[in-house]
Amino acid sequence: MIVRWAVAGPVTADLAFTALEREKAARFRFGADRLAYLAAHALVRECAAELLGVPASGLVLGQRCPDCRKDDHGRPFIEGHDGVHVSLSHTRGFVAAAASRTPVGVDIEGVGSAVPDEVLAPAERAAGPLLRLHRWVLKESLIKVGATRLDELASVDLSVVTGEGGFAWRGWDLRTEAVAGEAAVLGVAGEPRRT
Repeated sequence: MIVRWAVAGPVTADLAFTALEREKAARFRFGADRLAYLAAHALVRECAAELLGVPASGLVLGQRCPDCRKDDHGRPFIEGHDGVHVSLSHTRGFVAAAASRTPVGVDIEGVGSAVPDEVLAPAERAAGPLLRLHRWVLKESLIKVGATRLDELASVDLSVVTGEGGFAWRGWDLRTEAVAGEAAVLGVAGEPRRT
C-alpha cells in the first residue's frame, strides 16, 4: 500500500487531467480549493504510478458511482488497471492519496475542523476535539472502502481509537496520524494483511 499526503499547491507534474476533472476543479469558488482538488488528483496518480512502476503522466483517473453508474461521482479508479484500488482526499491546504492491491480509503482534515456529534457513536462524543478528528478521518476512510455508509456513522464505534496509531475495526486495518507539524490529521483504512 502506498499512502502519501502533501500540502496542497500548484501541480507541476505533466499530467493529463480529464475534461471532467478540469470542469469539476473550475466549479470551486476559491482558488485554494481548486488547487487542493487538482493536487489530490495528481497525488493519487503518483501513488498508483509508484505501485505499478509506470509514469504517472500516462495514468487516467476516473470515477464511477456503483449505484447509478454515472461517471461524474463515486469511487475513483485508474483506467485500465482493475487490480489497483485508489483513494484520495482534499481539504483546504492539505491533500492525501493512497493506492493498493486491496481496497483502501484515505481522508485528511485540517486540525480545527469541527466534527458534529451526529457522526459519532455515543461513547465517542465526550472526546476532545483532536481525538474526535482522529476518529472522523478513520470513519471517512471506512466509507471510502465501502465498510460503512454516511448514514451509519453514529453506529460505528471507534472509541478504541485513542489518538495516533494503528487499530482494527471489523477486519479492517486502521491508521491515523498527525501530519504537517500537527496541522492536519490523516486516516487510512485498508484490508488486513493476509499471512
